Amino acid sequence: MKSAEAFEKESIDDYSKKTYVKAKLTCVMDCSQAKRNILHYFAMFFWGGWTFYYFAFMFIWPFLLYYAQGVFTCIVALGIISAFAPIDVKKQPKVNYTPLSNPPHITTLMYYPIYSPRS
Repeated sequence: MKSAEAFEKESIDDYSKKTYVKAKLTCVMDCSQAKRNILHYFAMFFWGGWTFYYFAFMFIWPFLLYYAQGVFTCIVALGIISAFAPIDVKKQPKVNYTPLSNPPHITTLMYYPIYSPRS
């Protein structure tokens, strides 16, 4: 039969072990503690740093590809439609190539001074 002192010491040791495990489990929530365990690093791996954005992008990129594929298909369809669209030449505006109606651009006057009226 155990003595009262031995039984009390054993129960205190058991209680301290349980509270130590409980403290280690709550260390994930309370990051101010000095001791860290594997749960803390596992949680921080998904919650903090560049890894969070990496997993978020891993989750989002199929949707991005899906909608980008739709936008790309619309652009290609508009290109095909505009390539086969008939152009009515009679309705096009007639361009009169005179210096007054079609003056040269300012860059033409800057880089090619022979076209400038002052030259």
